[in-house]
This record gives sequence, C-alpha cells and structure tokens, in this order.
Amino acid sequence: MFRYFSRLSEKFNVLVYPVVVFSYTTPKTPEPSVYQVAFPNRIVLQFNYDAIQLNQLNWGDFVRQPNPVASALMAKMNIAMPR
Repeated sequence: MFRYFSRLSEKFNVLVYPVVVFSYTTPKTPEPSVYQVAFPNRIVLQFNYDAIQLNQLNWGDFVRQPNPVASALMAKMNIAMPR
C-alpha cells in the first residue's frame, strides 16, 4: 500500500487518499490499516490507510443504495443465512 501511495504521489504530484478493498471470502479476521517501520528506539514511518474488508460488512446495509457498485460488491459481503 505504501509503495503504491508513494509512487502515485511522486509520479503525478497529487494528493492520494489511500484505500484498499479486500474482496476475499476468507479469512474473516480484520485486516490491518497501518504500515509501520520501526526500530527498537524509534518509529520512523507510520502509514495509515482505510481498509474496507467486504466480508466484514453486512450486505443488508447496502441493499437500498442506488450506486451499482454497491450492488456488485454485495456478493462478497457477509450474508447471514436465515434459520
């Protein structure tokens, strides 16, 4: 994430808002949203980004969204099966 961010910033000389969308089904454990380079005595880099993990989201929260992208991404969201 950090490499993409820094290369885009350098190449185009624009502000880049870092976001990653995880679309896998498993694992369902939360993904980190920070990249850090640290030494025993100091943190020299802390890069934060938004991590959107689709399998952590409930598809029902997006069912009424008019955005077609939300509809497409719902297939990868958490779908609770009725009992």
